[in-house]
Amino acid sequence: MRKVLFLDEKYDAIGGTQWLMQSVRRWQPVYVRTAEEALRALDEDESFDAVVVNPQSDAVNGAAFLSEVMRRHPCTVRVVLSDRIGQEELVRWLGPAHRRLSRFCSTPELESALERACALRDLLTNRSLQQTVSQIKSLPSLPAVYAELVEELQAPQPSVRKVGAIIARDVALTAKVLQVVNSAFFGLRRRITSPAEATMFLGLDAIVSLVLAINVFSQFEAQRLPRFSPAALWAHSLQTGLFAKRIVSMERQSDKSAEEAFTAGLLHDAGKIVLATTLPEWYEQALALTHKEVVSLAEAEQEVFGTTHAEVGAYLFGLWGLPDQIVEAVAFHHRPLDARADEFCALTAVHVANAIEHEGRAERAQVDADYLDALRLTERFTVWQRACAKARVGPDQPEEP
Repeated sequence: MRKVLFLDEKYDAIGGTQWLMQSVRRWQPVYVRTAEEALRALDEDESFDAVVVNPQSDAVNGAAFLSEVMRRHPCTVRVVLSDRIGQEELVRWLGPAHRRLSRFCSTPELESALERACALRDLLTNRSLQQTVSQIKSLPSLPAVYAELVEELQAPQPSVRKVGAIIARDVALTAKVLQVVNSAFFGLRRRITSPAEATMFLGLDAIVSLVLAINVFSQFEAQRLPRFSPAALWAHSLQTGLFAKRIVSMERQSDKSAEEAFTAGLLHDAGKIVLATTLPEWYEQALALTHKEVVSLAEAEQEVFGTTHAEVGAYLFGLWGLPDQIVEAVAFHHRPLDARADEFCALTAVHVANAIEHEGRAERAQVDADYLDALRLTERFTVWQRACAKARVGPDQPEEP
């Protein structure tokens, strides 16, 4: 049985939550009224899987509390129950929180959110992954430019001019952003000559995603593996991101959901770069297995490392604090049923987009029919497949970042 800690200084809200949890059998709830009590409980008992907070009492102090939980107990799932909360307060909360739910959510909604979040946390802390990462001397730190861009995006009115100026301070990054934007992938009708123009044409979220992806792929420097092509991986990742965004748009999801899918598709194979850069000799063994035996790269990675690029990439982005929807899509893009998702989401789009993109390159990758069937989306696959085939770009692909 999992344990969850509820923090709310308003007694009536706690009473409501107590009633909500009565029919939940797989969770043991504990209730406290102050941040001090909550931190003391977490410090004294490491078995808590999640913390659920109502920010209606004090958003600023509550956000500071979650930040402290994130620092002391990074593997504890952090959930916010809120409805009426201002934009400024919401930004403070969403940084340290994994999930945000309505205070009036149903029991199944709360339980499902907790289970999904914990499944992801469990994946990112499994023993085999810890053993693999422990052999990596250092993971790339969160790119400074990306962090600055995110800070600007969180402003009440983000400025396209400021975003362009931030990118322009890095000459190499400016060159790569312009190269990618002007490639056939985005189908723009005229040449873009400045980061500010690129931001205006593609949108702030797309530019931030590209900056993050370019930084990740740039980690593969002078070390070269005979069977590993960063340029081909970059082209596949960008096309997958665009396919995922298109699929989300076809399902009439929000623009934010489409951008999350684009980012997740762009980053879904980043774990390959981490492994190839930090453990090249071992990664060469995995690549050799795919040629010697009829196995997928993920299967070969599992044999060599005890984990795959999906989990490694998710671990990296979990450390960076990327949204859980993106981390989840990266983590489970090969085995979506394990994510326990019960509706169409970024993971669905990335899983399907990855399979379609590989199929277009005559490479082996299969969509999980059981997963689509569980979501009642089997008939949509052919529709997505045709739409992505029309959107596929030709040989004009961006070079390796």
